[in-house]
Amino acid sequence: MELPDFHIPHAEKIEWMIETNGWALEPVAADPSAVPPRPGYAYSIGLPDAVGFPDVAVFGLTPVAANGLVTLVADARRGGTEIPFGVELIGLLDNDLRCVFAPIVDAERSTWFATALAWYAGAASILGQAGNLRNAEVTVNRDEAAGTVTVTITGNAPAIIPFGSWGVTSQAQGSIERFIPADER
Repeated sequence: MELPDFHIPHAEKIEWMIETNGWALEPVAADPSAVPPRPGYAYSIGLPDAVGFPDVAVFGLTPVAANGLVTLVADARRGGTEIPFGVELIGLLDNDLRCVFAPIVDAERSTWFATALAWYAGAASILGQAGNLRNAEVTVNRDEAAGTVTVTITGNAPAIIPFGSWGVTSQAQGSIERFIPADER
């Protein structure tokens, strides 16, 4: 008996997770060839809209464990718990393990979150920030050979001068992230 093909495009998986849970989790495999070596990590997409808390990146845990931790954060926020930034927390994790929630402000690290960048670039929340951008179009191009994804938003800004019209374009590009199971590395 032949099994059905359950392959769906990556963007649709992210969308399904956000529709189902309010947020998605994107796992990324470790890169031991990077300088310095980068551990495996996972990050959320959609937490700000779901629970009013910034997206979370978890380094060094399996995707299942990272999902459990992000779920814990989301549930705590839904329950009204305030989670401070830059403060060592004890008691959130088992066995009195410590953790700190800190912003990632290094621009070089933004490429580590390409799926989130692509999601937010194409999301209605970003278009809503444009206010009265007319004829807005979102295009997502995935270049497997180059290993990149590019999101482009175009539209027309409102006319300030009668009979004038200005086109507006914004573009974000990042690396395509892939989870590679340990037995395939």
